[in-house]
Amino acid sequence: MPEYADAGCMEPMLQRMRADMIALRKMKGGIMNMVLLNGKSVDDGCITAMVETLHFLPWRRNADHAMNIAHNIKFTLMCASLLLVGACAPSSSTEPPPLAGARIGGAFTLIDQDGRTISDSTFAGRYRLISSGYRFRPDVCPVDLNWLMLGLKRFEQRNPGAAARVQPIFITVDPERDTPAAIKPFISQFHPRLIGLTGTPEQIADVAAKYLVRYQRQPGTRPDAYLVSHTQLAYLMGPNGEPIALIPVDDVRTTAVNEGDPELVANELTRWVR
Repeated sequence: MPEYADAGCMEPMLQRMRADMIALRKMKGGIMNMVLLNGKSVDDGCITAMVETLHFLPWRRNADHAMNIAHNIKFTLMCASLLLVGACAPSSSTEPPPLAGARIGGAFTLIDQDGRTISDSTFAGRYRLISSGYRFRPDVCPVDLNWLMLGLKRFEQRNPGAAARVQPIFITVDPERDTPAAIKPFISQFHPRLIGLTGTPEQIADVAAKYLVRYQRQPGTRPDAYLVSHTQLAYLMGPNGEPIALIPVDDVRTTAVNEGDPELVANELTRWVR
């Protein structure tokens, strides 16, 4: 994959994307005949919903974001395999979370908005609501973060005790511009308990890989004027740092429906935070 996908390579890539999406939808027929590990059959409505809602991944229909298509196809297929067990069944106290056992997360050391060194162990014993993005994309990242934090606030209103055990965390994918001093006023707009994390490019690359976040800087008109293409994900991690569930985020390709509606976020937190 070239570092930057120009308009000349868009059509072949879009053709490949369309073919891959057709293949993904055909998964429905095969999955229908499977039986989950817990003995429950997967019904048609469940698989349809699962395949269709996997479209939350951040595909963009322009050259700047074409480089993400191949990565997101692979991630979609991976998510399908992760979500098969338990993703469509009603929640219960004994039900395994949809991401149980997934290789997501791990140790990290970063810097917060106040310049303090923060590691994954800082949040031991607390749930973590983790999202990523950067400040210099006003049409996507702040909007997604706003919906996510509004969902957390609704959960706080309904169950303040459980919500107090959830630590919201925003990790930048643009460490060169998102310094602690720059990120502090940004995150303060969304939630009083939100922690913003940054670090060296190497540290950010390490934590992004552990959380399956793909990102790549795109050339701009000036060295300090550029965009960063990245996967659009939000995770709920457990008190021991274990992955629990993907939290809804909006699909930028649609306008009629907000897939990251705060009510959906609050419902998912209610489902899994004990």
